[in-house]
Formats: sequence, C-alpha cells, structure tokens
Amino acid sequence: MGFDSNGARFLLSARERGASFERTLTLGHQDLHLAPEERAQILADYGLADAPLTDGPGFLRHLGADDVAALDVSNYEGARILHDLNEPVGEEHKARYSAVIDAGTLEHVFNYAVGLKNAMEMVAVGGHLITINPANNFLGHGFHQASPELFFRALSPANGYEIGRVVLAEEGGGWYQVTDPASVRSRVQIVNERPTFVMVQARRTADVPVFAEWPQQSDYAMIWADHAGERTAGQSPLVHGLRQRLRHIGPVWRTLRALKTTVAAPGERRRRSFQNRTHFRPVDR
Repeated sequence: MGFDSNGARFLLSARERGASFERTLTLGHQDLHLAPEERAQILADYGLADAPLTDGPGFLRHLGADDVAALDVSNYEGARILHDLNEPVGEEHKARYSAVIDAGTLEHVFNYAVGLKNAMEMVAVGGHLITINPANNFLGHGFHQASPELFFRALSPANGYEIGRVVLAEEGGGWYQVTDPASVRSRVQIVNERPTFVMVQARRTADVPVFAEWPQQSDYAMIWADHAGERTAGQSPLVHGLRQRLRHIGPVWRTLRALKTTVAAPGERRRRSFQNRTHFRPVDR
C-alpha cells in the first residue's frame, strides 16, 4: 500500500480542489513509492517545495496535515487505530476526519460494503473521502477490483456525499475522467491491457445514515423504473417476445448471436475503450 506517481498526483490535485488534509486517516500504513527526482518533479508541478520525504504520512504532512493516523487490523506497521474493517467502526471514530484515504486497502477487505461504509462514516461533514483502488487487470491482487459505477452509486446525496470526480488511470498511461453511467443511461465499461486504477474524490455533505437503502446498479434501476421487468432496456414487448421465441430454436439463435457479434465487434471495441469520449474524457494530472 502506498502512494505512487498517480496516487501522489491525485492527492495533490485533490488538495487543489478543496480537500483538507488537516486531520487525516489512512486505511493501513501508506508508503511513498517515489524516487527522489520523481518526488521533486511532482511537488514542483504543484507549486510545493521539495522535502526529504520517506513515507506516506510525511508526504501528507507536506500537504498540510497536522495529524495523520492509520487504521489497520494489525499493529505490525504501527497503526494508531486497530480495527478489522470487516466489522462496523465504533461511534468514537465517526465524522472525525477532514480526509479519509484508501490507497489500496479496501480491495483486501472481504466484507467490502462494510469497509466502504466505515470509510464514509469516518469523514467529517465538509471533509473528503479519497480512494485509489485497482480497477482493471489486477486479478489476484486482492478480493476485489472496483468499478466506477460502485462509487457513483455509493457516494451519492442519499448517503450524504457529493462526487467531485472519478478518474481512471492506466499504469504508464493517461488519466480519464469517467462519466456517471446514470447520466448516459448505459454501462460505462473499459476493456484494456494495462493495470488501471480508479481514483475518486468525494465530499461529505451531510451526516445521514449511510446505506439506509442499498445502492442499485443504475442501468437495472432505470429498467425497473420503466416497468420493463425482465425486458432488455429499450426493447418493445414485441421484440422481447420474438427474442424469447428464438431462444428455443438453438441453431438459429446461435447463428444470429454469432452474426451480431461479428458485425458489432469493431464498434463494441471502440465503445469499451478510452476512445469513447462520451464515457471517458482525457484530463490533466
């Protein structure tokens, strides 16, 4: 766990966008994975003087943190707060921090929903939750790989949050701001080859119960709202009925499916790539 070039730049950009690190909690101890010359360049890019930083807490203090605490299930790295994120946190930890940072912990928490709820609840109103998690091509790294849809639905006004931005960052590649799937009424998907992180900045706007109702994936919620039941979004009852009948004619159905896949493949590849400017907008770091 720790801050590499993408993570360090995202934290610095979060600071420029109003995040305060005055009272910071990190989920797990954070190292600093930056060579001295890389660190100097990154700090210079954001108008900060270079400093002999050796770890994540030192980096956060350089960003203005008066106090940096770490929460972990074990004390082997000297965490101040010992807690298993699979279990709810105590009241004494809630609404306490101006920034809660997850830079590679929640994907290792089996009970992800409880872990995310804990992180959200520990942010003070007006503070920020900042997450940097594996998205694509990290299979085997932890229990989970995170989807942007997860954060758009969880960090919502219903749960007392407002999304600042959701960014996908490829290792050795660019940054792309992600469109909320609900706003384009479709799934926002990416198929790529490089390891890719999803980085999120969200502000807590109200101290309300988190997950009083469980979030639902937006495309399904829209189907249900449209009273489409089991129908695919956008299909008329006639088309839906025809599809169901064709399913019972095995060879015909398989042939039609194969033809559709062949014809649609080039467009689908583009739709699920960073070339899709409706879903992904290149942004500066």
